[in-house]
Amino acid sequence: MRERNHRVKAKGSIRTKILALSVGVSIPFLIMIGYLLVSMANYSRNYEQIVSSMTVANNYNLNF
Repeated sequence: MRERNHRVKAKGSIRTKILALSVGVSIPFLIMIGYLLVSMANYSRNYEQIVSSMTVANNYNLNF
């Protein structure tokens, strides 16, 4: 009986397993969210640059 209880403790409790699984699943999602936020910020900067260039070109055409 002692060996059996010792074996169960060595494997870890259900709470520990669920916690480890939650952390293991959460980390890839957090990495993906970070990547998407960086991508959106880069896209926004590029879009702002394009709109600014179009505005300058439009003003130049109107005043020409």
